[in-house]
Amino acid sequence: LTGFDAVRDIAQDDDVGLPIVTHPNFLGSYVVHETGGIAPAVLFGQLPRLAGADASIYPSYGGGFPMTPADCRAVGAAATEAWGHLHPMFPTAAGRMSLDRVREVGDFYSGDVIIIVGAECARPGHDVVETCRSFIQEASRCGTR
Repeated sequence: LTGFDAVRDIAQDDDVGLPIVTHPNFLGSYVVHETGGIAPAVLFGQLPRLAGADASIYPSYGGGFPMTPADCRAVGAAATEAWGHLHPMFPTAAGRMSLDRVREVGDFYSGDVIIIVGAECARPGHDVVETCRSFIQEASRCGTR
C-alpha cells in the first residue's frame, strides 16, 4: 500500500513499463457521507489520474458501499474526460461485484470500464476457470440488450 506520491514516483519512472492501478484501501472513510469528506469523483477519479495511474479501482454502487450510481458515473467521467495533457484512465468498478451484475455495470459505463469480480472467483465451491469463462461470456454481452 502506498499513497498518491508513490504512485506519482512510479508513473514518472521510465524503467517501469507496466500499467499503474490504484486501490482504495483505507480511503473509504473519506466518502462515507455525502455532505462531508472528499467527493468520489475527486478521490477515485481525479487524484489517481493526477498521480499518473492508468486505472483506479473503487467500490461500485450496489455492493454495500456508500456509492450511488451518480457517484460512479462521476468517477467514470473524471477518469475519462478530456483534461489538458493528462491521459484518460480506466474506471475500475469493484467491491463485492458478482457475475450477475457484469452486464448491468458494463452497460452502465458503456463498456469503458474494468470490472473486478475477485471475490466471486474465490468463493468456496466455485471453479475459478468456469467463473472466468462465465465472466467473459457476460462481459461480451454488454451493450447488446
